Amino acid sequence: MLEMRDTTIAGYQGGLDDLVENIINEVNTQHAQGYDGYGNIGGDFFEPFNALMGARDMQVDTSIVADPNLIAASSTVNDDGENALSIGNLKGRPHYGWHGDLW
Repeated sequence: MLEMRDTTIAGYQGGLDDLVENIINEVNTQHAQGYDGYGNIGGDFFEPFNALMGARDMQVDTSIVADPNLIAASSTVNDDGENALSIGNLKGRPHYGWHGDLW
């Protein structure tokens, strides 16, 4: 029982933290390549990963929460929505670097 708590569960938590860190970094990188509803280059979509808090601290950037027009959904200043599709296509990457089984 202690081994499960100290080794198995800790391994899953570490893997989940790695997964969330990779999702945050990849989405933020792609988001920064787009344009928001005001025609400005996008910033971070998620708050930067906090290694001390881990996966439980994953959250949308506070500026986007306050103003959804800051979502950089477009690849051009013409509101084409292509950057949102590119962000959505990140899901096709193999587990964002996850190196284990959740189940």
